[in-house]
Amino acid sequence: MKPRLTKRVFAMALMALVAVFVTVAGAEEAGVTFTLSGTSHTTEEGGVMVIKVKLATEPTANVVIAVSSLDETEGTVWPSSLTFTSLNWNGYQELTVTGQDDDERDEKEYYTIRLDSPSSDDPDYAGRQPVEITTYNTDNDVPGITLDAALDEAGNPLLYTSEKGQQAMFTVRLNNAPTQDVVISVSSSDTGEGTVSPGELVFTSENWSGLQTVTITGVDDDIMDGDQAYAINLTTESADSGYNGLQPDKDISVINMDYGDTAGLTIGAVSGNTTEIGGQAEFVVSLTSEPVANVIISVSSLDSSEGTVSPASLTFTSENWSGLQTVTVTGIDDLTVDGHQSYMITLAVSSSDTNYTSLDIPDVEVVNEDDDIADFKMEIPGDGSLETTEEGGKASFAVKLTSKPNSDVTIGISSSDESEGTVFPDELIFTPENWNGMHTVTIIGVDDLTVDGNQTPLTKA
Repeated sequence: MKPRLTKRVFAMALMALVAVFVTVAGAEEAGVTFTLSGTSHTTEEGGVMVIKVKLATEPTANVVIAVSSLDETEGTVWPSSLTFTSLNWNGYQELTVTGQDDDERDEKEYYTIRLDSPSSDDPDYAGRQPVEITTYNTDNDVPGITLDAALDEAGNPLLYTSEKGQQAMFTVRLNNAPTQDVVISVSSSDTGEGTVSPGELVFTSENWSGLQTVTITGVDDDIMDGDQAYAINLTTESADSGYNGLQPDKDISVINMDYGDTAGLTIGAVSGNTTEIGGQAEFVVSLTSEPVANVIISVSSLDSSEGTVSPASLTFTSENWSGLQTVTVTGIDDLTVDGHQSYMITLAVSSSDTNYTSLDIPDVEVVNEDDDIADFKMEIPGDGSLETTEEGGKASFAVKLTSKPNSDVTIGISSSDESEGTVFPDELIFTPENWNGMHTVTIIGVDDLTVDGNQTPLTKA
């Protein structure tokens, strides 16, 4: 620390100066006279004071007075010497004293401008007592923390991070030297959007003016929440009362850009075909980003005669959104010879998260394999043989289709030998409505008056 001039010492010095002034400025007595022009002190912003100096009497030889500041860290003086002659002795010559910024919080710092003992061949001036002028330099050093960061259009710090891990940086320094260590804690107002490193900065009386860098890293929250604003907070602790609890000159605002999080459904491929004998197929569903509210997906078949689904709905939350949920599709037998049939499974979203309710979800196509063959079968009672008699004895059998037709099916019935037997009716008509019912055919024996043994006349067409 530099020695300080107290107010008492300053007052005594001024009294001494007055005494010197009276002594050296008397009539016909050699001496140095000075007066102040304007302000009586300097400032750390470079404020000046002017000292006007002249001799009290005409010298017989040139008089040279060396001038200096006894503390150039507080103030400097120019010029460094004054020369008085028999021509200019009675005119004032100016000394300009300029305040110096020392970066120390020292309030008013007193210092002295010295006019040395004159150098001259004039014995009245040579060796006279030096003149010392005491003044002070006002301090401009106020405790402060300066942040340096990119600015927005309004001149406020605004940084950008992203959910892809994009980083932003800013620097911190103190405005002047602390008397004790200053610890600045750095934190994010929302660590779900961004984190900081390091979490603590330490400034000392040695490193206070150096820049220390804070790095902010964006965090991917898996939520489609748009660009999110958050802040970087700084708190200060120090045994230096000027810095303890002091806040920076600016606040740091950050925007974390929401890259890559898009609301959507991931629908897996269907595992295979369903079948009319109850064969099943599966596909899985998950969300692409975390929803801000529960997402309920209703699942249904557009043709329940070909296939049904289970479950009828899937519920995704902020906890299970990325997990796979399975939909099972079961084939249905429609008893119709319709070949392999394609049908659609639809998914509809219900949620208060508008990012998901606006989705256009494609249908899932499934194929149901047909097991129906176009044919008919006959049911003959007993041992499977029919017998009529020439006395008009009758026999009957039943006919049905093996699968539902798409349109009417007509089966013609005739006897290959109507002299042995006739049939009734001569045709059977099956429709999509009655196809599964038995239709009866009656055979009536005919007497041909011939001894010809047992005959088999029936045919189908």
